[in-house]
Amino acid sequence: MRGRLPVETSREMDEVCRETGNRQMIDLAAQEAGKHGDLDLSAALFERALEIDPEAVKTRLGLLTTLHLQSRFEDEIPLIKALLEIIPNEPTLHRFAIQAGKWGGDMDLARRGLELVRQHDPRAAEAATRFLNADIPPPRRMPRAPQ
Repeated sequence: MRGRLPVETSREMDEVCRETGNRQMIDLAAQEAGKHGDLDLSAALFERALEIDPEAVKTRLGLLTTLHLQSRFEDEIPLIKALLEIIPNEPTLHRFAIQAGKWGGDMDLARRGLELVRQHDPRAAEAATRFLNADIPPPRRMPRAPQ
């Protein structure tokens, strides 16, 4: 299927996946929902998957990405901090730490992300520093397009 998921398909996917209790199936459905622009469903499914397995790293990364796309920067912060303890070398996590820290009001996290960029990808440090110091407003969350 291309484009947005029809509302009825989203509802059915949510219902069926929750009934299975299968974290991997729920993860896959969350990814598909996100790919098709239903970020609310994607986040809800990832959250359900984490209720089943709170330690699932890929599920946490999926939820983090979805929250970032939704501009829910404050909600990302606890996930980023937990993931940095598990996978401190993950470059995407460094970028999210800088952005979510800056736009979510945790400048300590943003500075930590910058330090990790300097440590693991020195070539990107200058651009990351410019971003952190620039007056760039956070992107606005786009509402779901009508069907």
